[in-house]
Amino acid sequence: MNVENESKKLRQAYFFAFLSSIASVAVGLGSTYISRNLMYASDNADKLAASFAFLTLGGVLGACIFVFIALTPLARIVQPDYHGLKRGTRAFHFHASIGGLSAAAATGCVLFTYQRGFDPALVAALGASRLIWMPLYERFRGATESVRSLLGPSVLLMVGVWLGQGITEVTLSAFVLVFIFSGMLEGMSSVHNKSAVEATDAMTATVWRFIYLGIGALTTSVMGLLATQPEKISVYCKMIEHAGFRAVSCIVILILIIFLANIWTSRAQKGISMGASRTAVVGNLTVVGMLFALILLYFVLGTNKFGDLPTEPDIIRLRVIGAFVIMESVIWFVFPKARA
Repeated sequence: MNVENESKKLRQAYFFAFLSSIASVAVGLGSTYISRNLMYASDNADKLAASFAFLTLGGVLGACIFVFIALTPLARIVQPDYHGLKRGTRAFHFHASIGGLSAAAATGCVLFTYQRGFDPALVAALGASRLIWMPLYERFRGATESVRSLLGPSVLLMVGVWLGQGITEVTLSAFVLVFIFSGMLEGMSSVHNKSAVEATDAMTATVWRFIYLGIGALTTSVMGLLATQPEKISVYCKMIEHAGFRAVSCIVILILIIFLANIWTSRAQKGISMGASRTAVVGNLTVVGMLFALILLYFVLGTNKFGDLPTEPDIIRLRVIGAFVIMESVIWFVFPKARA
């Protein structure tokens, strides 16, 4: 019976992780659209300030919207067993704060790469690097399950990422910002979000994590600019005032999709061993969805408002092959017996 219950939990977790990956495709495309069209800095010297302005607006507005949803009947639509926002213990807030603050820093890295013109499929692919060390971090924090079940699919997934994305277009700056910094920070955020979810419920963990993300977004933006480009504080404020006003409706829609992605991830992580790593493997279907969505938008609908793609047939072919390798890695992980 325990085996049957565990199998049911895993199927439910993979289902919510799959839903989250679909929502994450929309999040990546929406973030790119806003970065390229509504909060875009044409001057290279202003791109960091523009990224921080977007991060601040998204973080602060997002925290307000998440709290509003949690305090209304809307919350029970996505979590039927929700019974109100809890205050949480000191240990819970420790995990929620680390999860939110590290997610804010990771998001800042990603938004800066969007400002610099990288397409969301490439950014999502490089962000898959969190699978390199996340299982080890979960073991370090006390998970008892062996990482061997994750090793094969994770290696295959990284092969697919680099086959279709990394070796064709990655630059040193994108590698450092996304593959190293954002990947590590997002991985840390996911592990601590899993711990926060286990200490309470998915809705409470998601909302408090985003409250801390909003705090982190504001402080990271201001302190980051003061440390690197103090002369650009005025650009940052003007971008929030003028470009932010034009972008606010799109940001609100984006935040609602982010809410769905986050709550589905939290529900996927709850109650299963190595939950952060397991859901991350399935969640990397985002890379596949992002690529095919961009191909549709760029080549079929003829718009580059959501990102540019290379036009060389060989590179496109490599990207598609890489996407199928990533899909195979997820199938291998979710249905290991089918490979045996």
